[in-house]
Amino acid sequence: MELIIDRLVFAYGQRWLFEGFSARAGAGVTWVQGANGSGKSTLLRLLAGALAPRHGSFELAGCRYAAGDRAAPLAWRRQTFWGLSDPPPTPWLTIAECLGFVAGTYGNVDALRLREQVDALGLATALATPLREASLGQQRKTLLALALALPVKLLLLDEPFNALDVASARHLSGTLAARAAGGEQVILLTSHVEPHVPVRATWALRG
Repeated sequence: MELIIDRLVFAYGQRWLFEGFSARAGAGVTWVQGANGSGKSTLLRLLAGALAPRHGSFELAGCRYAAGDRAAPLAWRRQTFWGLSDPPPTPWLTIAECLGFVAGTYGNVDALRLREQVDALGLATALATPLREASLGQQRKTLLALALALPVKLLLLDEPFNALDVASARHLSGTLAARAAGGEQVILLTSHVEPHVPVRATWALRG
């Protein structure tokens, strides 16, 4: 299993971030590095289909998403999860409702596996809390519970260790290490600090 990024071109207006960027990532953790503004989060947004590339394509497990597509294909979205660094975009939902809503869009989520992640991240007592009233740590854990439970091939994690308590950070590190060892997923991770997981490769973005 390999993610292939082929000749990616993207700009915000006249500010070019990627001008023919090509890379490959195999199963395991790829650490995406770079200074603020270098395009780390933008790259994850592009791969998630939240932004459209001006040119180039992405391919993984026989599924392709390319510039010119009106939107990322459903098959691509269902094999990808983006754990954004911002709060979940559904502040009116409770944590439990958000988990159920997102899991429902993937269609084949193991409820027991999701519950195990909720318990491991210490979210069980906060399920009735509206996301707009949840702490930053609880908001982050909501996305991470989904990230670690959904049966996706491409996992995109943007600064996943931010705002986590020690126990949750340890659980995240251990789970990612196990996934990397098992070759279950391609995991792209941005982090300004050492992620303390086995890293298969590093990408240094220049911006």
